[in-house]
Amino acid sequence: EDPEQRRSALSMLGTHGAKSVSLLPDVIEALKDSDAVVREEATSDLGRIAYCAPDEAVPHLVKALEDPSIRGPVTAALEAIGQPGEAALAEWKHRR
Repeated sequence: EDPEQRRSALSMLGTHGAKSVSLLPDVIEALKDSDAVVREEATSDLGRIAYCAPDEAVPHLVKALEDPSIRGPVTAALEAIGQPGEAALAEWKHRR
């Protein structure tokens, strides 16, 4: 399937909020997609659903900060998660 199909599928996941938590591993895997638009959509989705499972999502988002093409959306996703995401982001910035 092409990147647009993958991005569209991810976009639909993010609209289901907490119901999407069971698909968290798939969204996390999409952070490694070869297409930057797909990675950005995965980041956005994680920002919307990761509050339900921050311990699982936050480490993957922090790792995604190394990708400059999605650093802005990853930062927004970590901030959207709340305290666990914000703390991880602060620690990452301190290490840089």
